Amino acid sequence: MTETAMQRDLRRFAQEHSHLKSGITDLRSWIDEVSELGIPHFGEMGDRMKPLYAELCEHFAHEEVRGFLAEAIALLPHLSDDADDLRIEHSRLLTALDALICRLQESPPPFESWQRACQDLNEILDALNTHEHKEMEILEQAASTDTIPQN
Repeated sequence: MTETAMQRDLRRFAQEHSHLKSGITDLRSWIDEVSELGIPHFGEMGDRMKPLYAELCEHFAHEEVRGFLAEAIALLPHLSDDADDLRIEHSRLLTALDALICRLQESPPPFESWQRACQDLNEILDALNTHEHKEMEILEQAASTDTIPQN
């Protein structure tokens, strides 16, 4: 069977998600290493988060400009409220990440402990993971519905 345009988009979208997950895994690994050493590196944590922030800005822009969710909702209109919620979350996630980066780079950092800073980051990363999972579910449903071969 020929791959549809939606299925191709889903594959590209899944590749972007995989790349994001890899960056998040690397960041979490670094945090674990620093935590084991027992010497906080607040500013460096903020610096290491900047590429993730930039990548998310680009990723969310691609989602909105390419219209991945719009295409999916055209096939599954009953999920339009879910898609709207996900679009709104883009701004919230970016704002939270940017605010944390700024706080990490303050001198002195406004955290009661290194663990607190790590917890704040993990909450954002967990919310991002949930967000990306919901997007993938919508796109996978649409791709499985979109069975008309495209040339």
